[in-house]
Amino acid sequence: MNLCKKIALGLALVAGFQATAGQLTFDAFLKGAANKDMAFRALGEVVKKYPKLVIYFGKKACKYCVKTEQSITTLLAQYPDVMFVMIDLAKYPFFKNGAVFKTSNTVPKVRFLLNGIEVTITDSLTVAELKARLNQYYR
Repeated sequence: MNLCKKIALGLALVAGFQATAGQLTFDAFLKGAANKDMAFRALGEVVKKYPKLVIYFGKKACKYCVKTEQSITTLLAQYPDVMFVMIDLAKYPFFKNGAVFKTSNTVPKVRFLLNGIEVTITDSLTVAELKARLNQYYR
């Protein structure tokens, strides 16, 4: 784990945000009250900061979202060099637009980025499907 990731995780833990190895909730990147512009700027900074990035967009009330979130949690420790950012669409509904979702408005969405460039966007993923994608793009 690189120094920047360790510092980000440490700050998130100190601030009381949810954090595990390589995973942060989006709240950890916002400074103060969030509005749409601040959130989009913060997401842009996250994309610039982490070369290997998986951004998950979902809702707690969605069974497919829960399955995908569990898949991510299961694989975190196996990919310490990949940052996973979880964005709750119930809290940040403005992310569910054409720019973020591109192909459809269904949830969840998982975007895989490498050096700031999106390599793919998917819907719900099992552990095996997620692992295959992570190996394809980040190993």
